[in-house]
Amino acid sequence: MTTNNHPAHGPVSLDRLHQIREILSKAAAQSDGGNLGYAMADAVKVIDGAITSFGAEPVAWTDEQELRDVEKDGCGYLFKANPISPNADARRVIKLYRHAQPTPVTPDDLVMVPKRLTAENGAKGVLSGEFSETKFINCPECFGDDECETCDGSGRIEITVPVSWTNIKAIWAKGIEHFTTVPHEENI
Repeated sequence: MTTNNHPAHGPVSLDRLHQIREILSKAAAQSDGGNLGYAMADAVKVIDGAITSFGAEPVAWTDEQELRDVEKDGCGYLFKANPISPNADARRVIKLYRHAQPTPVTPDDLVMVPKRLTAENGAKGVLSGEFSETKFINCPECFGDDECETCDGSGRIEITVPVSWTNIKAIWAKGIEHFTTVPHEENI
């Protein structure tokens, strides 16, 4: 079994960025020019930008309602970031930065999934009919009164019934609720 414990397989810390910058800077300075030397110098510039954005503070904030207003009306509000208003609902605040922020790394054993299963996100088409459960019902031939080939005399037969779309969505919602990292309003 192979493991990926090497630092190159994980997120890059600020300290690691400084180390990489130093290594590439020295290598670019010692280079005799050419494509590799220019590429290393360009990489140092990119790393400088990443180092700058690592400690970035938000310049403003907004929320989903304001973004909907911008989409609908072409106008919405941005709010001062320092400090964020104590009246703001911290769960709804969307922080805005001058430069794009590093994307969070999703560990290999996790995946991103939709919070809700819908026909629009394709889940209904993929999952409907995929799951079934076994149920036992009274034999419609003999009702358990006599010897029967359908139920072998037991009076009951086993049937397979597809799990309803409503139940699939309920199971999914329960899983999302269990694995979510954000507290729900009703749990606060």
